[in-house]
Amino acid sequence: MSATLVTGANGFIAGHIVKELLQLGINVVGSVRSFNKAANLISVFPNEFKSGQLKFVEVDFNNKQEIESIFTKFPEINNVIHPAQNFGRNATTPEEYDKEIIQYTKNSIESIVDIVEKSSNKIERFVYFSSSIAVRGPNYDHEYVFTEQDFANLSHEDAIQSSLNAYTYAKVHAEKFILNQKSLKGIEYKIIVPPTVIGPPLYIWDNNESFDANNKHFYDVFKGKEPKRGVEWYADVRSIAKGAVKAADKRSTPSIENNRYVIVDGTENYYDSIPILLENFQNFNPGNWDELNFKGKTLNEDRKLAKRDLSISEKELGLKQIQYETTVIDTIKLIIKLDEQVSK
Repeated sequence: MSATLVTGANGFIAGHIVKELLQLGINVVGSVRSFNKAANLISVFPNEFKSGQLKFVEVDFNNKQEIESIFTKFPEINNVIHPAQNFGRNATTPEEYDKEIIQYTKNSIESIVDIVEKSSNKIERFVYFSSSIAVRGPNYDHEYVFTEQDFANLSHEDAIQSSLNAYTYAKVHAEKFILNQKSLKGIEYKIIVPPTVIGPPLYIWDNNESFDANNKHFYDVFKGKEPKRGVEWYADVRSIAKGAVKAADKRSTPSIENNRYVIVDGTENYYDSIPILLENFQNFNPGNWDELNFKGKTLNEDRKLAKRDLSISEKELGLKQIQYETTVIDTIKLIIKLDEQVSK
């Protein structure tokens, strides 16, 4: 018997990874910071939890002994998918940016890799989650064509000036640490690099305020608020989950050669969701804003886009792109359904 460890299993992306693995018949061990955080995921997969296909372990990834205990308790783990992240949202000073984002990321990735290499488990693949900010950086050349080979270039001094800079710096260094691994056990290290991730949630937490931040923008637009985000690369959460599982599972991708995969479904603008909402949801009321003004922003030819050539990722993972319209419709439909359940 084998199993895949998914860290931060109760998270938005991680939950979809768990779903993808379970649908493929793969056993899952999900790590959570506390067992009560597993309750929502158990409610989505009650049969899998009851049968033992889905298990949970409580762990703090700042505690090396707790990380070690995962592999002791679950010797069947043969793959690791590590989407758990620390955004350091409470950090406000250079010292806190360094400690809570940069050093935390450095220590946690070094610890888990060291433990994986030393464990008696027969680990085949380790998949680390980064961010497209590690490719482009906070400020980028709009004429440059980004590929899987690009890394943002920030000094430590620049990194500790803001949480975004610190996050960028931390992800770049974590990636390079992963890519430089010379595994003595033959473990294959892979990196998934997602952009802005949107798509249907598996569940809503206690109230609508606790949506994943990106989906919260959709919910706000649907409720008549003006969009607050501009143009970015995006990926549907289902694409990210499929890509992560493909990168981790030798059965589905026995011969992938690359180590870094940037998964992008397209370029999104929250203004672009407005005509989709108008056409597909009768109860959508765009509020007090001027629809023509929004359409102008949507169709603005001068808007700056980050160019990309991600042909390596597209070829090796073989993912079918999910269109923005599909993502918007599926997300809003499910949010409405879950919202009604929460309200009862």
